[in-house]
Amino acid sequence: AAVKGYREKYKTVRDEWYRVEDAAGLAVRNPGRRYTCCSGKVTYGMSGDRRFLICRLPSGRPIRYYMPRVKTEETKIGIKDVLYVMGENPRTKKWQYLSTYGGALFENITQGTARDVMAHGMLKCEAAGFPVVLTVHDELLSEVPDRPDFNKETFLKLMCDLPAWAKGFPVVAE
Repeated sequence: AAVKGYREKYKTVRDEWYRVEDAAGLAVRNPGRRYTCCSGKVTYGMSGDRRFLICRLPSGRPIRYYMPRVKTEETKIGIKDVLYVMGENPRTKKWQYLSTYGGALFENITQGTARDVMAHGMLKCEAAGFPVVLTVHDELLSEVPDRPDFNKETFLKLMCDLPAWAKGFPVVAE
């Protein structure tokens, strides 16, 4: 009920999951062609040797999925194309084909893009003399001298300074 309710309330998110899934599946089925999603900011394509499905993030950094396959099969919502990639089974710890879907691919895009924004902020902080000594998920920790020019406001501003590819992203820090 919670999943159904979420999908009904956030139809635009759900629809984007389907567009991501379609772009990835089309790229696997049509090596040599590129398919975009996420308002044209993300691209899927196969590597030249066809061993990897490559998701190109807005930053240009790739996420690679090993040995992708698409199979048409019966699912609980009917017959559809299902994307499989090689990965570690979380229970057996053995490498095998694992199915994936648009929501999981979209999460990879979201987390990868968040990482790229944070990495940019880390480099800006380091360059301004705020050495990053620890990161935990989406948090940065810096140890600085006790001086007025090393203050929280400057640190937060540096963390939120966006690279050109991310202009307009709603990024805040506290």
